[in-house]
Amino acid sequence: MYTVSMREEGLLKNNLKLTILIVLVVVSVGIYLIPEKKEEVPTRVLLENIGGKVIFSHKMHAENYGFDCAVCHHESSNPAESVLACGVCHGTIPTNAELAEIAKDGDGKTPLGDMPYHDTNLVKDKNACLTCHHLEYLQKEWGHDRHAEEFGLDCESCHHADKDIEPEPMNCNNCHAEDTAVTLKDAVHAKCADCHQEWFDEGLKSCNKCHDELDTRKEFAKNKDFEINPVYAKCSSCHGSQEPQELVQNRMAAFHGLCIRCHEEVGAGPYASDQCKQCHTN
Repeated sequence: MYTVSMREEGLLKNNLKLTILIVLVVVSVGIYLIPEKKEEVPTRVLLENIGGKVIFSHKMHAENYGFDCAVCHHESSNPAESVLACGVCHGTIPTNAELAEIAKDGDGKTPLGDMPYHDTNLVKDKNACLTCHHLEYLQKEWGHDRHAEEFGLDCESCHHADKDIEPEPMNCNNCHAEDTAVTLKDAVHAKCADCHQEWFDEGLKSCNKCHDELDTRKEFAKNKDFEINPVYAKCSSCHGSQEPQELVQNRMAAFHGLCIRCHEEVGAGPYASDQCKQCHTN
């Protein structure tokens, strides 16, 4: 009967140790090299902010409380498949360091120009721009021949009858521009309203009777180089006197408005002014 000598036993133990070590090294390297699979919906999210970090639990709100994704991700077309991060639309108030960096490339204020919303919301994703500039009304050939021939209007129906103002019919933009006392838009709208007041009474829903509508989000999805036309994307064109900050809040205001309002409605969770530390950790 063959017996193992002490020397052979020692070799076997060493080989076993070496094998185990090699396996552990291979497994460790494999784990290190194989990228970690990210959670489709992170269980918890760490929100950095000057008031103290906030740990937000997706699991608690979605599973325990049964909130639908769209409650927070309200701009996402299909939250079950893809969601937009809050920061895509709700920008942050720029820090001095960020403004200094921006100043190297642009006007020294923000990358988006001198406007109230742009000064308090720093966004770097063009999708954020389209949250506000989501619709443009484009110029359209209004139909000069049709009005003259089909409707039988004479020139003075649209052009000035006063020869001192307009000696002969000219293009409207010969005198009316964006920086004139009566802009081209105002002049044309005022003249069109003489015959089409019922359209103006309908408000925005009648704009496409004269203008082609452009859905900027769809256009951007097709063409990533798409440029927003500032002339036709002004907030006031559709929203009157409302300030941009009222329409799309910055990130802090958006979080506070959504979270605190919801907590208050359900009567649970922190929402009072003395409960900040229940969300913010210092």
